[in-house]
Amino acid sequence: MFVALGWEYRGHRVNGGPVVYCALEGQAGFPQRLHAFADHYIDGEANFVPFYLSRRSLDLVRDHRTFIADIKRQLTDTPPNLIVLDTLNRSLNGDENSTADMSAYLRAAELVAEEFECCVLIVHHCGWNQDRMRGSTALYGGAEAILSVKRDTNGNVVVTVEDAKDINDGEQIVSRLESVEVGRDIDGDVLTSCVIVNTDQDAEMKPTRWAKIPKAAPIAAAALREALRDFGRTPPDSEGAPQGKKAVTIDVWRGMAYRHGISTGAERAKRKAFKTGKEHLEGNGQVTVTNGGWAWFSE
Repeated sequence: MFVALGWEYRGHRVNGGPVVYCALEGQAGFPQRLHAFADHYIDGEANFVPFYLSRRSLDLVRDHRTFIADIKRQLTDTPPNLIVLDTLNRSLNGDENSTADMSAYLRAAELVAEEFECCVLIVHHCGWNQDRMRGSTALYGGAEAILSVKRDTNGNVVVTVEDAKDINDGEQIVSRLESVEVGRDIDGDVLTSCVIVNTDQDAEMKPTRWAKIPKAAPIAAAALREALRDFGRTPPDSEGAPQGKKAVTIDVWRGMAYRHGISTGAERAKRKAFKTGKEHLEGNGQVTVTNGGWAWFSE
């Protein structure tokens, strides 16, 4: 919204201009967020804000040419300065752990950015250890800048520059969410939403929960995900799985991990690597492994 309004943000100059925001997750709450921002920040100061919210589904690789054409048709006077894809997972019809799928996605995003000479900002989820993005490492090579968004011990929202070509790593912006009334529903109950406001507090980050991640863990996780997709089935009642939960046997999971290259060594090395990855995922509560030899994601 600050980009759309051309307002300076926390002492940083802003290259203002139209914003296209693709809300592909939690779409229902976005109009209320806009209402809350307008009431808190604008208060009649702006008659028109060039912020264009889209809540329609998007497969960026398949649809990027149509997406470009739609923006050109609807924003005839001024092209966008910023396009937000929220989230990557909801705009990717593929496997975010696949280098090929992720490279195709990034190329599509680059084509959109080149067409409008604008910034394409991609919202993505963190990975297993909350300390890096999940998915293929192709993301790191294809991004101009990577900013993490986390909560600190006081509940503040902390944006940190993790990696950037033209910004010092480690720079932070600390904010807090403030609840505001935005109206009432058809039953007369108060509707609320949140605005992001500045805070003078310094960030007090929690210690990283998983300081060291064995290399085998993300490979084991990707292997389990694929095994569940291809061979997952309902385990016996005696295993205690939640209703409707799909699972695979340890042997199926191990075989898929071998196919994913969990180790390039001999059989003994492969078994050890798989055991290390399995125990890490199980120990962090991400995977449930039963005494009967079944496994599934705990979430």
